[in-house]
Amino acid sequence: MPSHRLVAVMGVVLAMFCGCKSEKSTSGRWVACTCPYLTDYDEPAKHTLRVCVPDGENAEETAFGCASKLVHGPAEACRCDPPAEVCDSPKACISNEYK
Repeated sequence: MPSHRLVAVMGVVLAMFCGCKSEKSTSGRWVACTCPYLTDYDEPAKHTLRVCVPDGENAEETAFGCASKLVHGPAEACRCDPPAEVCDSPKACISNEYK
């Protein structure tokens, strides 16, 4: 039967081990998205862009945030393709409209 001191030491070691956070990967995947919006003249338009999102995160939300800053009018919900090649700058976006 283990002594109380050994049990306490094991508890401290286990707490230290569980408290350590692994280094998160800063990579993600490029995702192509299209975001509809209304122009200054209330005409429907679409903005295409690519976003780098960490695996498991919602590309549509990231694309909407980027499009809202890029278009001249209210952006609507974006639609995105499946993830493609690896990227190393999560949350980055590249407009296909302004090259």
